[in-house]
Amino acid sequence: GNLPFSVTLLSLFGFCLLVTSFAGSHVRELGRLPHQLADFSVQKTRCFCCDCGHVNPVTKQFLPCDRAMVYDALKGWFASHCAD
Repeated sequence: GNLPFSVTLLSLFGFCLLVTSFAGSHVRELGRLPHQLADFSVQKTRCFCCDCGHVNPVTKQFLPCDRAMVYDALKGWFASHCAD
């Protein structure tokens, strides 16, 4: 009789706790976003390629610069905005 309802109710309660936990974590991360964006600088970011001297530590082959590719992409995206 009541066992399936109890199990369903308990499962629903567990699901609600899980959703609440994930939602709370997401809201906290969103709360940190303005501070992170205010302090963000492309120039201060670290790149694996630069940290390794542009040489793959395993294969010893040349690594192209990630930073240069990122800068090129940003220029492409925002060139029209910067021209004004």
